Amino acid sequence: MIFDIKRDWFFGTLFLVNFIVLVFLFIFRNNLPPEVPLLYGRAIGEQQLAKSNYLIMPLIVSIVFVAFNFFADKKLSNKFLGKIFKGTSIVLTLLSVITILRIFFLIAKL
Repeated sequence: MIFDIKRDWFFGTLFLVNFIVLVFLFIFRNNLPPEVPLLYGRAIGEQQLAKSNYLIMPLIVSIVFVAFNFFADKKLSNKFLGKIFKGTSIVLTLLSVITILRIFFLIAKL
């Protein structure tokens, strides 16, 4: 099936959520310090810090994965794989949005 309103609506919503957070970061970028604690996998201290411009990286990764999953879901006819693609897309989008918003509200000067 070429056009499926449920699939297109689902992935479109995830794109919209990522885009809204990108716009949010762009609008309030002046309220962020020059470095933010983004790299949680590293040792505690300065190694966790990254430039505040890098806060968009989780969103970009999420958008790329959602786009890949959308086109893969569109090409494949297996419903189980489609559910896996949708699940991974929503989990990745939620984790990236939660991470960015927690960092923003932790250190932003509002």
